Amino acid sequence: MSADEHLARASSGDYHNPLMGMLASSVECPRGHATPWKNEPFLTLSLPIRDVGGRPLGTLARCVREALGGTLLWDYKCDTCKAQGCVKRHWLARCPQALCVHLQRRVQDNYGRMRKLPDLVAFEERIDLAALASPPPPSP
Repeated sequence: MSADEHLARASSGDYHNPLMGMLASSVECPRGHATPWKNEPFLTLSLPIRDVGGRPLGTLARCVREALGGTLLWDYKCDTCKAQGCVKRHWLARCPQALCVHLQRRVQDNYGRMRKLPDLVAFEERIDLAALASPPPPSP
């Protein structure tokens, strides 16, 4: 069974997968407009190991915070006011019982080649995801 089929079955409530979580997202414009929260099931969180400035994050908790923080969408225009510079926000709407992560260790250099980052990421055996996931603002 493919990952998409697992996601579809788990979303429909057919069975329980301890790796299944729910990620909510919304896009906000600089003028305060926002899209309704959209829920998407996930089995794996893909986490950056460096911040947008290229500095190592160092811990799994900081990697999760960075992944859940806002992402600037330069080419997206607000549906309401057509403003650019919108930010996509993420929130863990439902934490999985067991978290599976993918650490983004590859980056593209100035010559277009992929290289592996040597950064280490420290982590605890148990992580409180609820403490890392801040609740979303009220839905627009």
